[in-house]
Parts: sequence; structure tokens; C-alpha cells
Amino acid sequence: MQDDLLTELVSFDHAYDHGTMTFVVILYCTLAAIPATGLVNCSYVKTEIQG
Repeated sequence: MQDDLLTELVSFDHAYDHGTMTFVVILYCTLAAIPATGLVNCSYVKTEIQG
């Protein structure tokens, strides 16, 4: 069920790995002059659905 996905906790190790990978990708993009946007913990919902 989708509600189960929303209540799952993220561990420190997972968050640390995610932050490290985000930093590496943004650093590479910066050095290679590739435009990039880093988004963390975003939620996307359809406009006709209240969340």
C-alpha cells in the first residue's frame, strides 16, 4: 500500500550516503559546466489531489 512507503524511516547511513552522492554529482557537474539542480526530500502530487 502506498501509505506504507510514506511512513518508512530513512537511516543515518542511508542519508549520509545520499548526501555524499549528491555532493559528488553536483561537484562533477560544476567542474564539467553541466547545469544541474539538486532536490532533496521533494514530494510530488497531482494538482487535483490534496495531500
